[in-house]
Amino acid sequence: MFSKTPNEKFLEAIKPYPHRVQDFKGQKRYLIGPFESQEKADEELEKVSKDVAKPVHVQIK
Repeated sequence: MFSKTPNEKFLEAIKPYPHRVQDFKGQKRYLIGPFESQEKADEELEKVSKDVAKPVHVQIK
């Protein structure tokens, strides 16, 4: 979560991934996904962790 705009490096790293920004209690969450399946999300998790940042929270709906 970010209370201010994240740095350019983060914003460039997240661009290739499907994502959306969610306002949450005055902060912004950058949510990566959705993916076609849980298997596809699992495949991308390591790559996202390396390219963007380690996910703080993984949620399955």
